Amino acid sequence: MNSKLILTTIVLKTLDIEKSRGFYERLGLQFEKHSHGNGPVHYACKEQNILFEIYPAKEKLTNHMSLGFGTPDLVELRSKLIETAIPCSDIVDSEYGTLFTLRDPDDNRVEIYQF
Repeated sequence: MNSKLILTTIVLKTLDIEKSRGFYERLGLQFEKHSHGNGPVHYACKEQNILFEIYPAKEKLTNHMSLGFGTPDLVELRSKLIETAIPCSDIVDSEYGTLFTLRDPDDNRVEIYQF
């Protein structure tokens, strides 16, 4: 089998979709409100062929995830986030690149890499 697997969709479930949408919009993503048939209202953002959706959760989730994003200017983005009272780690070099980390409203780890 020579087929290559490509990531196309990430679904984040949260107790407060408005708070999570606001958090990820401060990172630079832009969401549209969606609803499919009888499904719940949620937010969707498509970036570089990856659909990132924020859905309401019915109860607090305990299995946290980590998300990674890239930006051309770590210093500028980190400064903007700190100005809006979002705590961020220091910028560090790792085996995977230069990055800083922060936590979203559901305590998921978010890594921001320099590209």
